[in-house]
Amino acid sequence: GMAAQLLYGAAGQPAVHGACPFSDVPGNVTDAVTWAAEQGYVSGVGGGRYEPGRFVTRQEFSVILWRQAGSPSVPVQDLDIFQDSGAVAEWARTAVLWSLQSGAMNGRSADQLAPEGTPWQRRW
Repeated sequence: GMAAQLLYGAAGQPAVHGACPFSDVPGNVTDAVTWAAEQGYVSGVGGGRYEPGRFVTRQEFSVILWRQAGSPSVPVQDLDIFQDSGAVAEWARTAVLWSLQSGAMNGRSADQLAPEGTPWQRRW
C-alpha cells in the first residue's frame, strides 16, 4: 500500500473514479491503490488481491516506476555486471534496466543488484 500511496501523493491525490479492483485493500489506502491500478501502475498479486501490507521488491518497484514513466523503451544492455542478474524476473528485466539507466535505482553494491530485496532496506 505504501508504494501506491507514494505515487498517489506525488500526483496530488487526484480523484478516483472506480471501485478498488482488489478485495484485500483496507479503507486507509483504498483511494491510492485504486488510483494506481486505474493508471496501470500496479496490478496486484493475482486472484483479485493486492496484499497492501507486503513489501514490494526492488524489481517490482522498478516496474511500477517504469510504468509511471510511460513504459519507455530501453537500449538493449545486459545486467551481467551484477552477479545476481539471473535473479531478475523476465517480466521485470526491461524495467530494472530502465531504473538503472535513469538513476531511479542503483545496484545494492558494485556487483549485487538484489532484485528481490526491498527498496527501503536500511544499511547498518
